[in-house]
Amino acid sequence: MRFQLLSTFLRTSPAHCVFIAGNHQGPQLGTGLARLQWKALSAYDGPTHWLKLQKTIAVEVINLRTNFPQQVTLGTVGNAHLSRGVTVGGPSETHWHVWGANASNWNVWNDTTNVLATVCTGSGQATSLKGRRAVPGWFGIVTTPCAGYERHQLGLK
Repeated sequence: MRFQLLSTFLRTSPAHCVFIAGNHQGPQLGTGLARLQWKALSAYDGPTHWLKLQKTIAVEVINLRTNFPQQVTLGTVGNAHLSRGVTVGGPSETHWHVWGANASNWNVWNDTTNVLATVCTGSGQATSLKGRRAVPGWFGIVTTPCAGYERHQLGLK
């Protein structure tokens, strides 16, 4: 499960940080284009799956923020940004940026084998990575059925 990998990453060093796409209202994984794509799957009970996904993401993010309060931040992902009043660099081996992905682009950098996978493509949150070479620290969580309903595994792949 992707959130377990994040927890393991954070546990290995207090210098490791995770930036999750979101804002003061909470995580923004699967809340834009993905929501519309789930709604379009009404014949497959897509809206119900989307609600389950959102509840799971909310619980997992709360757990990460509770267990690693100094290491987990919600905000803009993909580039350097301001976090807690400090400019933080883009994704790297120690600063992972978590974004809503689809089944074909979720692992642009294979975080378990450290192998360059591809150039990222897609829309939504992927646009912050689009056309750029993958680097360590881009961490996609599947939140949309757009690249395959069967393969998405409720967004936790």
